[in-house]
Amino acid sequence: EERFLEDVNNILNSGEVPNLWNADELSNLADEMMDVLENKKLPKTKAQAWATFVQLVQENLHIVLTMSPVGDAFRTRCRKFPSLINCTQIDWYNRWPEEALRSVAERFL
Repeated sequence: EERFLEDVNNILNSGEVPNLWNADELSNLADEMMDVLENKKLPKTKAQAWATFVQLVQENLHIVLTMSPVGDAFRTRCRKFPSLINCTQIDWYNRWPEEALRSVAERFL
């Protein structure tokens, strides 16, 4: 889903998805963050509660995203969503020969 990639791009870039929370949810979130603010000895404001929440999300959220690098779709996605490149660790995996897979399976399984 290309729409989902936009949200992932925003999370990777800023730690949040725009317009995800309505006003009541933001207020409840700020109230729930007050204990965290107190423990960290931070000012008990809604702005600080939001900033601390976003920081916690950035520190603790891990995303595993896989896609094939073959074809134009990958190139297009990288241009449309630059955080997929700038804010991630890219691991390239090559196809293993069948003989190697069998060898590992027979040895360890």
